[in-house]
Amino acid sequence: MDNLHKKSTQAERTKKYKNSKQIKQLNMDLNPEEMRLLENVLKKYNMRKKQFFVSACKYCIDHDVNFDD
Repeated sequence: MDNLHKKSTQAERTKKYKNSKQIKQLNMDLNPEEMRLLENVLKKYNMRKKQFFVSACKYCIDHDVNFDD
C-alpha cells in the first residue's frame, strides 16, 4: 500500500489532534485501592481507561445519576 492510501494509526490521529489543540488532557491522582479497582474493571471488560471514563461519564449524564451522598 502506498503512502497516499495508507490508513492512519490511532497514535497518528491523536498526534494530529493534539497539534491542532482539539484534544484536551485529563489527569487525576488515584490511591492504590482506587487504581486496583479501575485496573480490575478495565481487565474484566477489556477496555482502555479513556473508553471507560468516557462511557461512564456518558452513562451518568444520560441517566441523570445523582452523586449526593
